[in-house]
Amino acid sequence: MAGKENGVQARIASEYPLAVFVHCSAHRLNLVVNDLNAVSDVRNTIGTVKAIIKFFRESPKRRCLIPNTPLLCETRWSAKYKSIRLFAENFIEIHRQLENLAQHESNAKGRQTAHQLRTASGTATFVVTLYIIAKYSSISEPVTQALQAVQLNMLGVKQHIDKLVSMFCDHRQNAETLFAENIYTAALKSAEAIGVTISVPRQCARQVFRANTGGTSEEYYRRSIYVPYMDSLIQSLTSRFSETNMPALMLYRLHPAQMEKIDRSDYKTLVKTIHQFYNFDNFQEDAMTWYDITIKGKFPQSEDQEELEFVDLVKNMELFPTVRQAMITLLTLPATTCTVERSFSTMRRVKTWLRSTMSDDRLSGLCMMVSTEAE
Repeated sequence: MAGKENGVQARIASEYPLAVFVHCSAHRLNLVVNDLNAVSDVRNTIGTVKAIIKFFRESPKRRCLIPNTPLLCETRWSAKYKSIRLFAENFIEIHRQLENLAQHESNAKGRQTAHQLRTASGTATFVVTLYIIAKYSSISEPVTQALQAVQLNMLGVKQHIDKLVSMFCDHRQNAETLFAENIYTAALKSAEAIGVTISVPRQCARQVFRANTGGTSEEYYRRSIYVPYMDSLIQSLTSRFSETNMPALMLYRLHPAQMEKIDRSDYKTLVKTIHQFYNFDNFQEDAMTWYDITIKGKFPQSEDQEELEFVDLVKNMELFPTVRQAMITLLTLPATTCTVERSFSTMRRVKTWLRSTMSDDRLSGLCMMVSTEAE
């Protein structure tokens, strides 16, 4: 779909150059989470969590031993965040059941798998990394749900991501206090409950395969896991939601609350870039007049500029037809494709073997009804 050479978006762009390909915001946030697999400890921990959940869910008898924990689904991203959060909340019970199965499971293969999973999840690195991931999964869970809203626009996406990046940057700057109080303390309690000692791994004079970080165990795990995790998270969020990846996102700067944050020269350069991309008729003069009038306070303002919606602006901009056209263009850009994908998943429930001969009109009608009911 998104291929630059032969993808659907490339074929559409060849016929309609002004048609802009917009990557779904919920997809991009999920790709941010996948980028974190570059941190080896995070990748190994997520793989172990996935294997443990699968081990318990593949048997009805074993499934009853632990609280209900959904699988780490690669397509339903909110379920992924929820799964990691619930696993961390019930980690002590899950580890206890693995230890019990490793000794008393009737199936030899089951005993072997339980022993391997118990060993993999019984290390200090796994416990600390698990609670790091769980904390930021719980923070990202409501954001990924908000990015799937039907009425969401590109400005709303930008506001959600800006708040998220600002929060993560604050956590990164206060890493010493936040990690010690919120994450390391919880990891110590869980490690003590399962009989694991959190200590600094063996150090040597010349380390090749990992950072030879000194200090206490809290300093070691903060420097070797938490800080690289936060740096990777912030960098991936910033790059995947950058304006440079989407020239059309510059249109959101036409919002009065955004214009107040930039000076006139920068705004003029921005307007020129938008004009070169979209070639709106008389856009530069119209946009500069809109800037001057808005900054001087001659345009009706909202009590809270940040809450002023583009839809409300469009209704009162007859004097700026080109700027109004640009705002309408921004409103037409889809912030998410989740609604469309819900329709795809509906197909499996509607087009069963008994309904395989129905007409296209009836199939479309039933899918629309089921999709609307699900929303």
